[in-house]
This record gives sequence, C-alpha cells and structure tokens, in this order.
Amino acid sequence: MSDKDWEKYRQRLETLDEPEEINPIRVVVSVLMLREGFDTQNVAVVVVLRSAKADLLLEQIVGRGVRLMFPEYKYPELADLKQEAREDVMRKRAPKNSLDFLFVVEHPKFRSFYEELQKQGYAIGIGDSSGTDATGDLVPSEATLERIKKYDLSWPIQVYEQSPKFDFSAIDVTKLPKYSIPFETLKKQLSQIAITETHAETGGKIKTWKLDNQYFDYAHFLRQATMAVASEKGAHILTGKMADITGIIDEYVSNYLFGGEIDFQKAENYTVLNYAPLFDFVVGSVKRVLLDGLGAIQYEGKVGKIGKLSGVKKIYVRESLSVPVERCIYPLSAYSRRGEGFEKKFMEETLDKSGEVEAFGKIQQRKHPLNISYRDKDGIKRDYFPDFIIKTKDKMYIVETKAEDEMQKAEGNERNLIVLKARAAVSWCKTASQVSLPNQPQEWEYFMLSEKTFNENRRLGFDSLAGLGRLDLERLLLSEAGKLF
Repeated sequence: MSDKDWEKYRQRLETLDEPEEINPIRVVVSVLMLREGFDTQNVAVVVVLRSAKADLLLEQIVGRGVRLMFPEYKYPELADLKQEAREDVMRKRAPKNSLDFLFVVEHPKFRSFYEELQKQGYAIGIGDSSGTDATGDLVPSEATLERIKKYDLSWPIQVYEQSPKFDFSAIDVTKLPKYSIPFETLKKQLSQIAITETHAETGGKIKTWKLDNQYFDYAHFLRQATMAVASEKGAHILTGKMADITGIIDEYVSNYLFGGEIDFQKAENYTVLNYAPLFDFVVGSVKRVLLDGLGAIQYEGKVGKIGKLSGVKKIYVRESLSVPVERCIYPLSAYSRRGEGFEKKFMEETLDKSGEVEAFGKIQQRKHPLNISYRDKDGIKRDYFPDFIIKTKDKMYIVETKAEDEMQKAEGNERNLIVLKARAAVSWCKTASQVSLPNQPQEWEYFMLSEKTFNENRRLGFDSLAGLGRLDLERLLLSEAGKLF
C-alpha cells in the first residue's frame, strides 16, 4: 500500500468513534493497525487472523490503544453496572452486561497469556458470550413531544465568579494556626544540615560544608509565598492584590507563626523559612483564610444561555433502579440504590402526587448542564450536580436529598462537601432569581431534605415538606456558622 493510500485509510480509522452517519465502518481488517495500535473507544471485539504457529506479540494485539467505551467521567450512570459485571467475572460468573468489555475471539497462543494476566489481577472470562446482554438491564427513557410540552424545565446557565471585592482588613491573622515545631528547635535542627563530599572510588570523606542558598532571603520568601497564595494550578486568582497578600504573610510569619515576634530580616533567622514543609504550611494557611474570606459565592448569568431538561432527549436508566413517573419529560426516572429507595419514594409519593408540583426532573450528572460550581476544602473549583429540579406555580426549586447520617456528619464542619455545595447552591439560586424564563416562575430556592425528615412526614404535600427542608438546610448552615450552640 502506498503512503498516499494509507493516509486515506488512516484518516477513516481515526474517526471510528464518530457516529455512524459520519463513519459507517463496522469491521476493520488491518495488519498495519497491529503495528501502529488503535486510539479509539469503539473497538469491542478483536479477531486475530494469524496462524497458531506465528510469533505474536500479544501485548500489541490485546487492548493496545483501545480506550474505554464508557469512562466514568462521561458516563457516571453506568458505574454500578460496570462494577457488578467486573465482580461477576472475578467470581467466575457470567456477567449480566458487557459494558467496557473487550472480546477476543479465541486464538491458541492466547491461553498462557490470559493465565498470566489473571495472576496479575485482570478480570478475564473465557466462554460463550452470545447469551450476555451487552447493556444488562439498561433501558432508554425518551422524552416525547407531548411530555416536553407539558413538563419541560429550563434554567439559566451561570458562570462561577469569585468576588472581585475583598476586605483584607477583615482577616484576623492572630487566628491563623501556629507551626507545631518551636522556632528555636527548628532553627537548631536546620543549622545542622550539612553536605559531606565523598570520593567516589575510595569512599573517603573529602570535606563537609553547610547547606546554604545564597539567593534566599526574607524578601525572596515573601515573593515566592505571595505568588503561591495568589495562584492555583497555574491560574492567577488574586494577582491584583499581591501587596495586600504580602502584608498578611509578613505579619503572620513575623508575629504569630511561632507564637511571638521574630525578625526574619536576620540571616540566622530567615534560613528557617527555606524549609519546604514550613513554606507549604504558611501558603496553605493563608490561602485557606483568603478563599474563605472571599465572601458569598457569586455567579453571573450568561446572557442568552439557557439549559433545558429537553436538551437531552433520551437518557438511559437501569430498569431495576428506575421508577415510572408522570410529571417529567422522561417516562422513567432513575434513583440511587443508597438510602433504601429514598429518592424513589420521594418521586412516587411526593413529586408525582402533590398538587403543588407541576413538573420535575431528576438531574443526570454530566448529562444535564445544571452544574453548580463551588470550591472544595482545598480551594479547588469543582462542579455539583443537585438531585432534583422542581416547578410549582409560584417558585422553582433545586432540591438535594440526603441520608440523616450524612447530615449529622456535616453539621458543624464548614469544610464538609455537603456544606460547601449547599452554600454554593443558595448563592446560585439568588442569581437565578434575577433571570426571567418563559413559562416558569422567576424565583428559585434551594433546600435539603433529609431521609429522616421525609420518613417522619411522608404524608405531607410538597409545600409542607419544603418548609421542613428549609429547616434541614438551616440546621446545616447555622451549625456550620456556629450559631446553633
């Protein structure tokens, strides 16, 4: 095959992951790809057309460059199915689905190769797979035009922004943590660190000299620490406030880090700050207080950007973990196996039966673009996908259902993810309430409903449960602020 012909075929092979309308190829016969390897998600079956006596580099054939078809970051709804299938294979049982399986049509050379992989912990099953349902009990739930017309829901797409206004004078440096090792102890230990030169051949000690850094001084420390605090993964988040940050670090390190005032302009003192664990401690402590002090999380509506439940016409749910619903664009709605069917009961008994509820939707993570950005306990930006979006006559609701034990663990812990997500969702709703959307109330509210609250009041309608959910949310946020006790 000429290079020109190969280029034409290579381009078609590289688009195997595209939909059938773009690339209709179903079977690839190519010894060249064994040499070069695939880089595709859509290869599920490998048939080796080689003599049993041929020399085979099996590592080049089995799975080389073949990516997962359904990686969890794109298909979180399939994670349980894939885990169950893997456990079946490990227990030498026929799996109930073949999601992310690579099927290799038997070749005599492969037997010892399989056995070696199994010893290494790979899940490998051998036998007839014709009776295995490829997707297990996964079934489609498709929105109909009639349902979309009656029950579709929309929301403003919002952009997470940190507050541009920041009151540095509100930071109380005296409340920042002290370093666990006393200054004099650290200074003494670090002053003893020395380098001994050794002759490579004889092993003889030539000379010993003190470890020093002629480029390091207190000004250098302040510059490096300030840049580390103001940056996050290469992105500068507070670079316009560098002088203020330097002032905070200077005051903290000079007066409070070791429980007293220390002059770090002196060379015998500032060498302590060249100790990497201490540097990380200072940066981490100051960065946390700055991120906490950024005030209420702010969002801004992206002009013209509207998310809709019907933006995803078809979702996939597990038949064993889904419930038929009426007031939703999807005829089947998924629920979590956790909590003894709490979400299932909430949909069946409240959302589908309460007169106040006009429509609702169960948000599928990474499918529906209703993601609320927040910063975790380390200040890293993440996305939160709430459980439900609900429409009543007067208000739109974002609702999170939670097990009681999770609520109790979160109370009083301001860095708990449940608390951080709840604070972000409350701010999100405040901004969303400034945007008017057609055929929907303008006001948005977020509340959290614990399983205990629901079970004790499951005969109540949605409005009454919403009132109790507000109390659950206040219990969480007020305890986080230290106001309950």
